[in-house]
Amino acid sequence: MKEKVIFTEGFSNISIYILDVSTKVLIVSDNNVYKEYGHILEKELTNSMERIDKIILESGEKTKNFESIFKIFEKANSIGVDKNWAFIALGGGVIGDLCGFAASTYKRGVKLIHIPTTLLSQIDSSIGGKTGVNFGSLKNNVGTIYQSKLTCINIGCLKTLDKHQYIAAFGELAKYAIIYGGEVYESVFCKTKEILEYNYDTLQKIIGKCIHIKQDIVEKDLEDVGIRNILNLGHTLGHALESKSDYEVLHGEAILLGLLYACKVSKAIGCLREDLDYDIEKLIKFLNIRYPKSLIETDLIKYFKGDKKFIDEKIRFVLPYAIGDIRIKSVISQDVLISAINDLAREDYLWI
Repeated sequence: MKEKVIFTEGFSNISIYILDVSTKVLIVSDNNVYKEYGHILEKELTNSMERIDKIILESGEKTKNFESIFKIFEKANSIGVDKNWAFIALGGGVIGDLCGFAASTYKRGVKLIHIPTTLLSQIDSSIGGKTGVNFGSLKNNVGTIYQSKLTCINIGCLKTLDKHQYIAAFGELAKYAIIYGGEVYESVFCKTKEILEYNYDTLQKIIGKCIHIKQDIVEKDLEDVGIRNILNLGHTLGHALESKSDYEVLHGEAILLGLLYACKVSKAIGCLREDLDYDIEKLIKFLNIRYPKSLIETDLIKYFKGDKKFIDEKIRFVLPYAIGDIRIKSVISQDVLISAINDLAREDYLWI
């Protein structure tokens, strides 16, 4: 079943949609986002909600751990949350993953509402029901699949987003462009400047299209055992980079380099039929993204084995064959994987 997604102008009238889900809410946010939007959201909800409470966590990927989950549980216990309540995730991907995991497990499941405030969370992480906690130095090593009752997209939030975070979303945008092609590919790779300049119409179209693509794929494979795996394009190396950098490299930045790596692996085994790697290289150069050179070493492969796609002692790689043609390949030699890493290491424009 597709999750309900609405676009809102600011936060006015958002209570109408939230009331359809619950009259009692626990807002989960981080200190940066709450400063910008928490009081505005609370003010909008005050006259219509039976109960409103909140818990504010520290911002950043390092917050995505069980300590934060326990804080949410303790808050829920202290205010008497039951299954009629809804948790509202107000923030980016970290808050969405944490709040989603907490909602899916507290009382064996309370209602969940997403209000994503970053471009990356609006196009990807708030959709499809994946939740996660980083554990044992591995990204999203523990999680559930738990769909929200409502996701509210407010494009206006993007103008207050840190520019570094905003640009990082191009990793996921490029992923959808390669999976779908067509107007999404053209928007990401040919109208990059319009996205960077917050062109409202361009943003609304591309956010809506990415949501539509993901919902269609998730509807066919909610449990992530088949076609949904193509949404992990770029994520094997991407998650390894995040983990090895102790999350100093942002998720979207890591995915963008992961996409380039996937293209190089695909080309090395004779599968890539188009010059996708050149388009990704041009995008990285245009965005002026750089990575610490110390990360790109062959020991990255040890992180691959902690990836959720490592099954039966095989690394299941999601590879692009062409625009719109993404496949999963289970047998790739370690020599090829190492050679592709060494190939990346020789690309001087990538490194600081």
